[in-house]
Formats: sequence, C-alpha cells, structure tokens
Amino acid sequence: MPTFLPRRRGIALVAAGAAGVAAIAAAIVIPSGAADAATACTWTATKLPALPGSANHGGAVLGTDGAGTYSGYAFLAKAQHAALWRAGGVVDLGQPFGTPTVAQDVNRAGTAVGWSIAAGNVSTAIVWRAGVAAALPLPAGSGPSARALSINDNNLAAGWRTDAAGHEVGVIWSLAGATPTIVRQYAATDLNAVDAANRVVGLRRDTGGGFTAIKGRPSQTTVDALRPAVAGESAIATATAGTWIAGAELVAGGLGDRPVLWAATAPRVLNGGKASLSAVTAAGTAAGTLEDPNGNPAHAAVWPGVDAVQLPDVGTVSTASSISDDGTQVGGSWIATGVGVNPERPIVWTCG
Repeated sequence: MPTFLPRRRGIALVAAGAAGVAAIAAAIVIPSGAADAATACTWTATKLPALPGSANHGGAVLGTDGAGTYSGYAFLAKAQHAALWRAGGVVDLGQPFGTPTVAQDVNRAGTAVGWSIAAGNVSTAIVWRAGVAAALPLPAGSGPSARALSINDNNLAAGWRTDAAGHEVGVIWSLAGATPTIVRQYAATDLNAVDAANRVVGLRRDTGGGFTAIKGRPSQTTVDALRPAVAGESAIATATAGTWIAGAELVAGGLGDRPVLWAATAPRVLNGGKASLSAVTAAGTAAGTLEDPNGNPAHAAVWPGVDAVQLPDVGTVSTASSISDDGTQVGGSWIATGVGVNPERPIVWTCG
C-alpha cells in the first residue's frame, strides 16, 4: 500500500447499536442543488505518466486545482518524489526535505503544498512556488513535525503542526506574500481542507479518544463542531466546497467508515455501504472509496446523488482522492497486482 498518509485520517471504530441504525436510515437523503455533469456519463480511466527517466510507474494523485492539474507523488526507482501532472506530462518536484515527499494539493496558480519526511520520522510542511520548495513557518516552541494538506486559490493553506508534547495543532498559513505567515491555529485539531470561501474543515481530537468533525474560518478563534448522523459517533471532515462538507463516520461493528455529506451543519448519509469521501464539488458531487468488508480501500467511486457510482477498475484495488470543479474528472490511484514494491499507480477517471 502507499507510503503516503492521505488527507483522510483513520478513526477508532465502535458499534452504533439499534438506535444508531434507525437514525442512519432517517438521515439518508439525496443531496439538493445543481447537478454536476457526473450525473449521467460514461467514465473512462487514463493512466498518468511516470517521472522522466524512471521505469517505475508508481505513484498516486492526491489533489487537484479543479481544472486539470493534479498533485501527488511518483517514484524514481524506490524514491518517492512529489509530483504534478498537467497537459499530459509530469513535473518532478523532488525531495527537498527528505523522503518520502508528497505534493498533497495544488491551486490554479500552480502553487503546491505538501510535506517531506526526514530522519527520525520528522515531517516538514512545504510550499512549492514555480517549482521551488520552501518550508512553511512554525511558531516558537513547536514540535518538530508539520504537514500542509490543502491550498485554495486565495493562497491560504491548511494542515497541522505538532506542539512540544507531540500533539497536533491545526494551522492556517497565508501564502499571499513573499514570506508565508501563520494566520490561525487550533489546538487538538487537524485541518484537512480549505475551500474557495476560505472555510477550513477537519477533525478535533476528543478527550475520550474519539473525533469530532469540525469547520471554521480564519476569522474565528475557535472551530465549530459538525453534528454526526448518529449521536455520539466519531466523525471527520475531509473536504469542502460551496455549501457542502464531505467526510466519514464509523460503521456499526467497527468494519469501516460511513460516507457523510453535511449541508450547512445537517449530516446526510450516502448509500454505498462502507465507504469514505475524500472530495466534493460545489454542486454536491462527492468522490471517495468504497471499502471491502474488512474496511480496506477497494473501489474508487463518485456520488452524483445519494447512490455510489463505481469507477472502472484498472487493477484489483483503486482509491479516489480528488474531483474537478465540474465533477467530470476524478484523480486517485490503482494497485498493480504482482508488483512487490510501490504497486500504486496514478490515474484520472474522466466522465464523457
């Protein structure tokens, strides 16, 4: 499996019980709002190119600018490099602060954010401007690690850093000036995404060991909790666009995740069984991964409405991690069978 950590974070699973099952059934509704083109089309898969000079086609798409450029990672031999794909080609962003290196997201100006891991499992949050990497700033007293996970077209980036005790702290960085600056921080949180309206979403780590899905804005000193579909369950928010927030809750019995969309603050559970959402459009089309009965990623999918549409299989396992603004392109990875080292491959599915 991939060596990167995707935008979605794993959560501990507990049983929901009979009352939870009834609440889930009541929560299933079809998302409202304008429909994306993804509502009626034939999906085709396109394998993305390897890095120049590399015979290893390993890699994965993790993010997109929404308009045809994709971010992620690719391999040169066994070395994991940050990479961008655009106009049919691939750009090597290298390993500026260690390996593995990941370009987690990119905006329409071509500015990418991500992270590298160096010796001692220390990760550095990175911004690439015109292909040139720089470490994102941390306040005095921070722990050693940080990761940038999302960037919008307003040059706001979101992610997390560790504090002196090793606990994660959600961070919003401004990349608008020549020198990146920290705009806001939230203790005990991870920020997974920032949208065009500067809304950030993620998770808060609760004292009992669970997670609460959250949203906020740079102007807020605290984050707001999102109500779970089943009271008391853990949930995480992974993506946001328009009025929508995408994420996951746990499945009764601890077998996987339940795909959830929030419209404003109301949770809406989508069909498809055990699944997780990684991306969403302003019209409410979500992309994510259908899970097998053991909770492992199995099939990339989109949700133009309440029902999942499985994307065409290339290998035996695939994952979806990004979606274009109009809902017609989904980026992710597939697993090449029989490949012992770096079996994941970057891919884009197109709705036509």
